[in-house]
Amino acid sequence: MMTQRNGSQTSGANTENLPKVAIVILNWNGWKNTVECLESLYQNTYPKYEIILVDNGSKDGSIQKIEEYAEGKLGVESKFFSYDLTTKPLKIVKPPVKVLSDFYKKLVLVENPINYGFAKGVNLGLQLAQKQSADYVLLLNNDIVVDKSFLSEMVTQAEKMPQFGIGGPTIYYYDRPTTIDFAGENLTLWRVKGKENRRKLANPVQVDKIEGSCMLIKVAVLNTVGLLYPKYWAYWEETDLCFRAKKAGFKIVYIPEAKIWHKVASSIGGEGNLKRQYYLNRNRILFAKRNLSPSDQAKFLLYFFGYELWLKVAVELKHRTLAGAFNYLRAGFDGLMLFLDPRNHA
Repeated sequence: MMTQRNGSQTSGANTENLPKVAIVILNWNGWKNTVECLESLYQNTYPKYEIILVDNGSKDGSIQKIEEYAEGKLGVESKFFSYDLTTKPLKIVKPPVKVLSDFYKKLVLVENPINYGFAKGVNLGLQLAQKQSADYVLLLNNDIVVDKSFLSEMVTQAEKMPQFGIGGPTIYYYDRPTTIDFAGENLTLWRVKGKENRRKLANPVQVDKIEGSCMLIKVAVLNTVGLLYPKYWAYWEETDLCFRAKKAGFKIVYIPEAKIWHKVASSIGGEGNLKRQYYLNRNRILFAKRNLSPSDQAKFLLYFFGYELWLKVAVELKHRTLAGAFNYLRAGFDGLMLFLDPRNHA
């Protein structure tokens, strides 16, 4: 059993052989969510990790607030934990970053000048994790609160499984803490549509996809298949990474005993936000280009442009807004342009 870190470092003898985990978090104008996420992480029971926080050109004073939190000058209120001042101050490290020696209680802070989007912004953190000789990277949304034992559970299961590539926990809704949002997903490829499991399973199981809000990625995956594909900007990039990893022989695993709570789509304005719907639909077409066989690509294009797109447009016109209908049409057109671009192959 790992010892919870309440300000006292676990001895090197106990942690020397543990895998090193680099936790990559992207912040964009969301410091309130981010400091709650950070506080939950610094109370987790796995001792051998560092956090790489990438700020994507925030304009809300995020950097100042995060620095105040690290100094112990900004407390955090949450229904999931009590704030622990004994874990402060945290040492902030900024690029250029040398290889860190101990993976303990450090916050690496990367400041991007502009918003590069999710995929490109995260890639900067993933590249830094590779340079730090991490064994695993935990990709985590800033609007997540973690259970104290989630990382210990995921690393333990990953180390047991030959060819482990990417794993993810049971994800609960933040505002409905006992209701499951995600417990692994499999895809019907020719429709580029997933069927999410929302029932906690008894044992780890292989799936097609792990939700990008929390992914434990073996660094060997990134070294083999590369990073997130930046043209997605946001959404479907994690599914693309999972499929590239599967093609390379790695296993994608849902780990039920690990659990977190997620404020779903908080960074983009909610689940029904037009920008979110645009990228979800545009990027399905890009995913088809990069991951489907020619026959499945043909089936998908016929299905999407011959039926689904027009159904969505009709529903928007009848029940919602003209802007929503136009948003779907723009997503379809832009997605088709990405599909026809030969540079977007996997």
